[in-house]
Amino acid sequence: MDVFSLYRPVDGPDESPAPLRDNSYVLGDEGFVYTGVQLESGLTMRHPAVLLLSADGAPFKVGVPGDAPPSRAAAVLVPPRVSRTLDARGVPLLSFNVMPSHRAFHVFRAMQHPGVCALDRDGFNHLAPALHELVFGEPSAERAAEVFDQAVNEA
Repeated sequence: MDVFSLYRPVDGPDESPAPLRDNSYVLGDEGFVYTGVQLESGLTMRHPAVLLLSADGAPFKVGVPGDAPPSRAAAVLVPPRVSRTLDARGVPLLSFNVMPSHRAFHVFRAMQHPGVCALDRDGFNHLAPALHELVFGEPSAERAAEVFDQAVNEA
């Protein structure tokens, strides 16, 4: 089983692994990061721009109205106010939500793509250790903000 199993690693042989919990890192009015391994939603629309990123590179499903079937990708950018569905059950997923007050929001707002935009997940490989920290709920608020900015800049 890899490090992104549904369970937290244990420190000693007498400890039982605990299920991974969802994590939320609120970064003031700039945005927030939400992580989980069983994320799924019906049709939803968010006001922030959202970068959906698989921590381990495994694909997840994202659908938009009128598209059938849902797309499979390991990194997706959802512009503001774009409706979509999500099925990332069993995938360690990070959802980077970029609020309108973030300095890069205007770039995502200006996207003319009618739906979601698949990204090359390999472009985020340099963030792998930090993504692992976020999924396991390990970083400080300052570190989470740093990773948020790095991921948004890469997108």
